[in-house]
Amino acid sequence: MLEGLGWNLLRVWSTDWFTNPEGEIERLDAALRELYKSSRSANESDIKQTDISDVPSTPDNIIEIADEVTPSEPLAMVASSPSSTTSEPTEVVQDDPQTPATTPEVASKANYITTDFASLQPKIDPDLFYDDAYTSTLVEMIEHTLESEAPISDELLVQRIARAHDFKRSGRRIREKLLELIDEHFHLREDPVEGSFIWKTPDGPATHSVYRSPTNSQSTRRIEEIPYEEISAAHRDRNTDATDIARTFGIKRLTANVRDRIERAIAIAQS
Repeated sequence: MLEGLGWNLLRVWSTDWFTNPEGEIERLDAALRELYKSSRSANESDIKQTDISDVPSTPDNIIEIADEVTPSEPLAMVASSPSSTTSEPTEVVQDDPQTPATTPEVASKANYITTDFASLQPKIDPDLFYDDAYTSTLVEMIEHTLESEAPISDELLVQRIARAHDFKRSGRRIREKLLELIDEHFHLREDPVEGSFIWKTPDGPATHSVYRSPTNSQSTRRIEEIPYEEISAAHRDRNTDATDIARTFGIKRLTANVRDRIERAIAIAQS
């Protein structure tokens, strides 16, 4: 209702707050200052008439994208007074992104299914996490996650395993433990755009041609959690712009980060 009245809502996602509360506070502070600055010069009549087709294609625009899939409930929301547009800091980009392997020509759409650890629950023991004898269980959990979600970002996989153990945070020790096992048993690859993703096999990126859409709010990924190969596949299959591709992945807000990652992926695929 507030958004319908022209308010801007800044959401704090629980996983982001658990992993980096200081960074989230800084992000909120910067976003609120930017909203305040933009609201001083906003023309409210223009706000009511703007729709997604009228917004200029600049990285600083944040666009609400209509879709039936909604993100999971946030930990908290900060509401600002009505203003025209909001902006978020653009992510640092790599000057020389890694050139991807040969891109498959045929792309297809599938559902993104999150990992269910119910079958492994009897083996999961948080008290044994750092024990050498527990290594085989962790490897099995990683493999089980990859069966459902590969390719998956390293950060998201670490969160999955940590949450399965009821850890409230996936700190440095947990991350180092899991990444060591991933490096030994699976394939961790730097994404051509940005970030790192885990594949079941080294040849996975060269043959991947599927892009996955969420089936519910729990399976909606952030743009940083979607690999280059999926964005490229979605663009080949749909041949549309960043707005439509974002909607395909269940992303509601076309922020600067979202647009930047999608457009860079498309540019690499076409180069």
